[in-house]
Amino acid sequence: LRRDPRVQRAAEQVRLRLPVLGPLYAKGLTARVCRTLGTLVESGVALDEALRVTATSSESLLAREATAEMRRRVVRGTSLAAPMARASFFPPMVVQMVSVGEETARLSEMLLHVARHYEAEVDAAVEALASVIEPLLVVVLGIIVGAILVAIYLPMFELTNVIQ
Repeated sequence: LRRDPRVQRAAEQVRLRLPVLGPLYAKGLTARVCRTLGTLVESGVALDEALRVTATSSESLLAREATAEMRRRVVRGTSLAAPMARASFFPPMVVQMVSVGEETARLSEMLLHVARHYEAEVDAAVEALASVIEPLLVVVLGIIVGAILVAIYLPMFELTNVIQ
């Protein structure tokens, strides 16, 4: 089932809609696409080839489809920002930054700036999530240890009652 594109697409769309993890996943996806594309464009690779490489190197089906569509539109002569706006995981700020980068001929610089920004946001969100989960994990482990202790000592207490 994981190999079926329809299942992959549905799973990724569910992942994007999750309450806390969805925005985190979208930011990570955006950062990876922008980092790859920005690095390729900065190193002198043509935009259509950079989009092709980005599409094939992405592990996300949504990112592959979005970058493939962006490549088709760019080859036809439209801007990069227009098809990027149609992708479900690119925030409006990213589209705006890419549009400005295209107009000022500093696309790679803008893509790398966006990638750094979203990577920093993902790092901060993961740290915040870890700080919330840590106390919860301590409580859960305490309950598990308490249940094990009760399971061990309860039969011993029952045994002393039976002997008396």
